Amino acid sequence: MASMDRVMELNFRSTDEESYFQETHDWVLPHVFQDPRHVEKIQGQEVPPQGWRMKERMKTVSVALVLCLNVGVDPPGLIKLQPCARLECWVDPLSLSPQKALEQIGQNLQKQYERWQPRARYKQSLDPTVDEVKKLCVSLRRNAKEERVLFHYNGHGVPCPTTNGEVWVFNRNYTQYIPLSVYDLQTWMGYPSIYVYDCNNAGVIIKSFHQFAEQHEREYYSEGGNAGGSGGAGDSTRGSTPPPPNYSSCIQLGACSDKQVLPMNPDLPADLFTACLTTPIRMALRWFVLQNQGNGGVDKKLGFNKLLSEGITLDTVEKVPGQLNDRRTMLGELNWIFTAITDTIAWNILPRALFQKLFRQDLLVASLFRNFLLAERIMRSYDCTPVSSPKLPPTSHHPMWHAWDYALDQCLSQLKKQDAPIEQFVHIPSPFFEEQLTAFEVWLTLGNEKRNPPEQLPIVLQVLLSQVHRVRALELLGKFLDLGWWAVNLALSVGIFPYVLKLLQSSAKELRPLLVFIWAKILAVDQTCQTDLVRDGSHKYFIQMVGDNTLSYEYRTMGVFVLSNIVRNYTQGQQAALQANSIATCLLALEEIPAQSTQSISNLHKWVCICLGLTWQDFPAARWCGVRDSAHEKIAVILEHENPEVRAAAVFALGSFVNGMERTEHSNSIDHSVVLTILNKLADNEASALVRQEVVVALHNFVLVFENHFVSVCEKQLAQQQELYCAGLGIMSPINLRRISSNSARMRALAAAGNSNLTITGAEAYGSNAAGGDSMRRVASSSSLSNLMNVFIPPAAVGLPSNALQSPREASSPSSSSTTSSVGGIYTRVWTYLVSYERDPHPGVCILARSVIEYIKSKAFAKSQNLNKSFQARELESSTEAICKSTSSTASTPTRVSQPPVLTTPVPITPVIATRYINWCWSQFSKPCNIVEVVDPQDPAVYTRNWVYNRNAKVRRDCFKRVKNFTGKIEEQVVSKNLNDVLRPGMNTTVCFHPYENLVVVGGGFTLESGSAPGSVSGSLSSLNTGGVGQSVVVDKSVFLVFEYDDTTHLSSLNLSSNSPSTSQAPTNSSNPQSPFQVQPRVINRTEIEHVNNPYVQSSVSAPTITCLEWLNPQDSIVTPTCSLLAAGCNDACIRVYKPCVESKNPSLVTAWSLGNMNRVNNLLMKYEHEQQRLVVSYHGGRNTNVGVWDLGSERMVREIGAAVGDKIKSDNVGTIDFYVTCLDAHRCEPNVFVIGGEDGSVRLLDLRVPPSECVTTTWRDFNANSSIQNVRMRHDRSVVAGCSNGRVRFFDLRSKSPTKTIDTTVDVTVLDIHPNLPYFAIGTASSTVNVYGFHGQTAFLSNSIREGFGGFGRIGLANNSISSVAFHEFKPFVSFIDSYGHFSVYKAKK
Repeated sequence: MASMDRVMELNFRSTDEESYFQETHDWVLPHVFQDPRHVEKIQGQEVPPQGWRMKERMKTVSVALVLCLNVGVDPPGLIKLQPCARLECWVDPLSLSPQKALEQIGQNLQKQYERWQPRARYKQSLDPTVDEVKKLCVSLRRNAKEERVLFHYNGHGVPCPTTNGEVWVFNRNYTQYIPLSVYDLQTWMGYPSIYVYDCNNAGVIIKSFHQFAEQHEREYYSEGGNAGGSGGAGDSTRGSTPPPPNYSSCIQLGACSDKQVLPMNPDLPADLFTACLTTPIRMALRWFVLQNQGNGGVDKKLGFNKLLSEGITLDTVEKVPGQLNDRRTMLGELNWIFTAITDTIAWNILPRALFQKLFRQDLLVASLFRNFLLAERIMRSYDCTPVSSPKLPPTSHHPMWHAWDYALDQCLSQLKKQDAPIEQFVHIPSPFFEEQLTAFEVWLTLGNEKRNPPEQLPIVLQVLLSQVHRVRALELLGKFLDLGWWAVNLALSVGIFPYVLKLLQSSAKELRPLLVFIWAKILAVDQTCQTDLVRDGSHKYFIQMVGDNTLSYEYRTMGVFVLSNIVRNYTQGQQAALQANSIATCLLALEEIPAQSTQSISNLHKWVCICLGLTWQDFPAARWCGVRDSAHEKIAVILEHENPEVRAAAVFALGSFVNGMERTEHSNSIDHSVVLTILNKLADNEASALVRQEVVVALHNFVLVFENHFVSVCEKQLAQQQELYCAGLGIMSPINLRRISSNSARMRALAAAGNSNLTITGAEAYGSNAAGGDSMRRVASSSSLSNLMNVFIPPAAVGLPSNALQSPREASSPSSSSTTSSVGGIYTRVWTYLVSYERDPHPGVCILARSVIEYIKSKAFAKSQNLNKSFQARELESSTEAICKSTSSTASTPTRVSQPPVLTTPVPITPVIATRYINWCWSQFSKPCNIVEVVDPQDPAVYTRNWVYNRNAKVRRDCFKRVKNFTGKIEEQVVSKNLNDVLRPGMNTTVCFHPYENLVVVGGGFTLESGSAPGSVSGSLSSLNTGGVGQSVVVDKSVFLVFEYDDTTHLSSLNLSSNSPSTSQAPTNSSNPQSPFQVQPRVINRTEIEHVNNPYVQSSVSAPTITCLEWLNPQDSIVTPTCSLLAAGCNDACIRVYKPCVESKNPSLVTAWSLGNMNRVNNLLMKYEHEQQRLVVSYHGGRNTNVGVWDLGSERMVREIGAAVGDKIKSDNVGTIDFYVTCLDAHRCEPNVFVIGGEDGSVRLLDLRVPPSECVTTTWRDFNANSSIQNVRMRHDRSVVAGCSNGRVRFFDLRSKSPTKTIDTTVDVTVLDIHPNLPYFAIGTASSTVNVYGFHGQTAFLSNSIREGFGGFGRIGLANNSISSVAFHEFKPFVSFIDSYGHFSVYKAKK
């Protein structure tokens, strides 16, 4: 034994085992079932409706310039002190003759407006009369139709507007001032319109304007809708009621409020308001210099900074070189900066809707309002407050004005420093945009949804116009959009869309990754942008990116995502993509398989499949293009991908491929091939519920295409069930009754009345009986037939074997060819798989399959009803004709006119079911992608996880210290519980320790007594909180209970029968505070009442029984985000994975899958190797022993070696396997090897690295053939320990064919377990005793200890009480056991 200890020590001291004892070992272990598809709901993200896109865009097409100056004559009521402001449109009126000055001013004003809207139609009215103004306004409104008209009014030469809402013009001789009512002006101008009032007391006009607008509306409604303005009336048809007037929506800008006078500073122009609106840069420079000269460089009211350069005068301002439309010049750059700053101020202050209306709807209106912000700032410094409608909040003190002052100062400093002629001036670009990008980048470092939006976002939009900073701006914009859908909404509200759309015309390769990322983020939030991309032909840009191998997989994936948005539910997009050869490009990308698979290439393949599926969805032209390119064959290869999301996308693509609208023989054969491929590759080896749901939807598409065939299959199956039912009762089925009472004439009539696709077998099943069989007709009425069709009769109800209805695997075998060929092989096979999916352990899969089956059953029922009605009508008609012929042979018989066949046009197939997988994939792009995980040691989650991993390493190290020495007897009791009030007597149970937490799980069959709550559990077991008394129904339940054995707190429990999708739950309350789990009786709905009333269906209801338990992700706690999961294997050949929730005390189902057998199985076993993410499963079903290896990382079965195991031990009877697997085990020390034990006394070593036919590398037959192997264990020293039912335990070395040691306990064994790491093994006997032995044969646990522990329960005298389960802790000297009457105990070794 010392040599064996030395071997253990040497093995533990290997490099791999050294890392095994460190906490870093757990940090690198993979986690299963912790991906977003497992922890999130598979549904799309709800994004608020988008309001950034303007419902209608407007354009100012006409401009009326009305100047009432009367040059040389001051208006009455206004005293001008000399010197005073004289410049009008930067023209001194006194320097020219009055008429020429007036004309020059008008021309200058028109040129100033043309800088902002050069394509508008301008009309001047200089010193006009009332009739001239009317003629001008009516003419412009008529030509503008429903577009906007601008009315600019300069009233510096006339009196101030009156409180009655009048402005002043002239008479024909210019001898009098004539009032012009704003009411009339509204009528002539119509709407939409914009008004600019540059005169004293302008605020009065705006107030009167709103009063007159309300008056127009009152008059309209008082006259019954026949009155109204000219706006919109030009397009209305004669006799139609015009819409109500909408003058209140007109925009107005006033130079000052009521009772205010315009500034008269001689250094300022007289039309200061107009100068700010039309020449903002010139006015801003002038005012900036004046402010610095006048108050020493500091204005406390406006917060100016002193000018950096001395000697700047007004003459210097006039020498600023450049053009406004050339951003490379100083003047153009200042205009660019001014636009960015004013947009930023407006976007940060104004409501989003108002910003969209004023700054994004109309170019001229946007320019005027940008300049209006400057006017407000300048004129407020002269105690004059500009007004507007809609009213704007004050903006003159916004911090961004300081940035504007700084930019002006830098430009003026350049003029002073260079002091060179304009022709030789070299402009140095301003650092304004670079500095603002830096500020934006700083915001991004801490930016989130809860913070205020970044002020610099509108500036980033302007920077996109610059080639110098464009790349950096796009990078920062992409980072901002990556923050979430809210960031995308903000960017779109700023107006980013037309800029990034225009950039798609660029051929610069460095912009491609940035643009595709931005567009992916935009389309993930707002799919309506697909129309803009198709209209501009920009879809070709992204198709080229998909086929560009020089780009990384991430950016190509985004390109496919954008292309998927273009074709999703958009026929024009599908056509455009098809014409641009998108299918061939995607298929080429699909065929790219790198040497090493990564998440990036998996995402590319996933989105290529989704894109292809959306391209040919309800679009036959794309489908046939895919047929020519063998798309379905290339996608079929992806069905074997290791990533479940990729497989689900491939199934979606093939399912959409099947759901075509054109039906030809070629199309049908392709659909058959596609569905067979899906079934062959995914039906029996798929563990992902996500994939199985897509498979059900794909099969559902096939069912809808060939609906008549499946109705016939359903009829045939229901008919067989009826015959089985009637045969079990010893009566004749209604179908046979009909066959007896039928003749050939009636059958021909029935065939003519039925569907042309209905086979004669289906007609016989639901045909009517012959004449003279009235009594039989009453027996086989339509109502009774429909009742039989709606009831599923299980084989067990009539004494038939459980495999009377074949499983999918059996249905595809040659032995079932006779049944399959009766109606159609592929249709029967698909129907059989749908029935199997209806029994799927995952509720999502089950509900989808059940919906399809119920749909086909309803069609079959409706068809049977129609057949009965048609046959009865024909029978009545035939009888009437016979009577007429027999009574009067001479009477003329009415001739029946044959009706022409009704031609029906193909109708698009309406799906019955659908998943939200595609919507869920879409939502992934609206979430942050470029997340850099920064591990904060002070984070509570990181701290907790670090503590857990340190604790785990200590547990492993402590275990190693005990390995070399016998740790003593296990005789200290930790837990003693009596579960006999809830445990079903005689039911097998299983016990499982958590390897690191102080948790132990008990699983098995439990029962509840009718009308009473479950009994109490002795000890300190705490119960779930209940608040009253509840009643329960008599239902057997399979439950696992999780205990914390330090303080014996009952953490959670689960009732497997209550998780069936067909069962509803209602919480009930228990009067017993010590109840081990909450009673939740079934609430029977209307559908289940029929089943309960049917004794044959009720007898088949039974909950699956838990046979084995395994902890997944054992390195984590059950309370950490990446928590431990509990896998439960049940005798229904299903594995269910749960998350034990301590807080809610209600475990949640994470995933579940079937092992491919529809019937009950025996002795389901499993072993999980978490380093390889591998689950080895074995079960015995029917005559077959199945051993499969499931990769939980990829969620699929990677090896099925049951047949190979059977081939090694076949008996003389060919095809019969007499090997029954009783136990299996694996160990991390040999990751590719596992051992199995059988009831024939043999132990086999299997190697996964060799072909299945050769995987059994070693067989040990040293036990008695009449004794079965109770347990087998692979240990850390690479030895195998096995124990059989006669109490003999043998030790094997992997390199030897014979045992190295044998221990004979001479005890008959019912259960046996071997400690994975410590030198213990435990034996449970039929006499309710447990013996624990050391590897030297010494007794480590006395039998009478159990008797003493159970003596308090008074159950020792019960008959047939045996130990049903015994289990060791993986690392600690702990053993737990439970007997058939529910006595549960945990013992440990004394310290």
